[in-house]
Amino acid sequence: MKQIIRKAVTLLLIYYAYMVEYRAELILWVLAGSLPIILMGVWIQAAQGGQFGLSPVDFARYFITVFIVRQLTVVWVIWEFEREIVQGKLSPKLLQPLDPVWHHVASHISERFARLNFAFLLVGLFFVLYPQAFWIPSWDRFLLFILAAGLAFTLRFLIQYTFAMFAFWTERASALENLIEEIESMGRSDKNALRSHLRVLLMHLLKYKFQPQNRSNSWLYTIYEHRQRLQEAFVDSPSLKYYYTEVFDSCYQHARKEASIETGLPLSIFPKDYPFSVDETLDSDFFPN
Repeated sequence: MKQIIRKAVTLLLIYYAYMVEYRAELILWVLAGSLPIILMGVWIQAAQGGQFGLSPVDFARYFITVFIVRQLTVVWVIWEFEREIVQGKLSPKLLQPLDPVWHHVASHISERFARLNFAFLLVGLFFVLYPQAFWIPSWDRFLLFILAAGLAFTLRFLIQYTFAMFAFWTERASALENLIEEIESMGRSDKNALRSHLRVLLMHLLKYKFQPQNRSNSWLYTIYEHRQRLQEAFVDSPSLKYYYTEVFDSCYQHARKEASIETGLPLSIFPKDYPFSVDETLDSDFFPN
């Protein structure tokens, strides 16, 4: 056991020295993952002028946490493994009495320690500039966060390493990772579109119910159009029907606030519990009275 620990420590120190040698490049990679900080500024400004259910401080804490998670869970093993095979650098490692995967594990863990120095410097600078967002989580939440981040990193590493095996048969195994990201992006787009259609539909159903004197053909057309778009989305992707039921409540809460703003009626006029069911919302013959 002592020999295994000594080998592991040696391997980590070697790769840590290698990562520090390229610290300038490492800083650029840290900055490349700073998109959540940019989005944080956008949402903080939006929260100051709108009703989102979250304060600017909540948005700041959320996005700085996303930034930290991205720094902890970044994985690149599929590109490194592919490069080693294409350039013939894997063969010497196969002759060693150590599975090549441990080289990649050591390089990722060592890179994490080298990366976090710069990442925490950015986080510290952020809290200096925005001190009201500073908070200290409880120990149990902190440990759960470390566990969740560790599991997320492990899962991403295993998925990428599994796909990296295709590099033995194709020169573009990394294209599989890009394909997965593209599919995930399409899934997110479909979900975003579903939420948008549902919120518009719910808002007009609320307006139809609580402003009967203003009912018009335009409202009827909008209700029909967004019901039709939702039904078409379910045909193209049946799994969205389950997502529809999951987000119905949150979309309704947003819709009642939007209906209040658009109609000028008090928010209390629109009930917190939706006055029509999930199925009635999609029913083309249903119009609330």
